[in-house]
This record gives sequence, C-alpha cells and structure tokens, in this order.
Amino acid sequence: MFLDPPFAAGLLGESCRLLAERQLLATGALVYLELDRADVEPDLPDSWQVIKNKTAGKVRYMLVEATA
Repeated sequence: MFLDPPFAAGLLGESCRLLAERQLLATGALVYLELDRADVEPDLPDSWQVIKNKTAGKVRYMLVEATA
C-alpha cells in the first residue's frame, strides 16, 4: 500500500490508525509512507514495524510492515 496524503493535511497518522483499527491490511503487508522531511514521524500502530526510514531532498519516506 502507498500512503502519500497532502503533507499539510496531517492525515498520515490517522490513515495508518484506521487501516490497523479496521484490519484492512493482511499480516505482513508493506506500507510505504511519504511525508515532508521537516514533519514529525506519524504515530504508527503498535503492531507496525519500521523497516526503513530515510530522507531524499525535502521528503522523508518510510517502509513499514503491518505485523498484526
């Protein structure tokens, strides 16, 4: 799954929460997140594990695994 809401909208953490809460992802699903480099990392569900957390230019990108 690819999540890249408008940076200024602040929807990334809420989107992740809803995906986990509503069990919309299979166990082991990979989720790619993009956010502004200056933004604070979103609060991710406890059951998600960060695999990569990198920056490129003005963008931070993260690859996370939905482990439950």
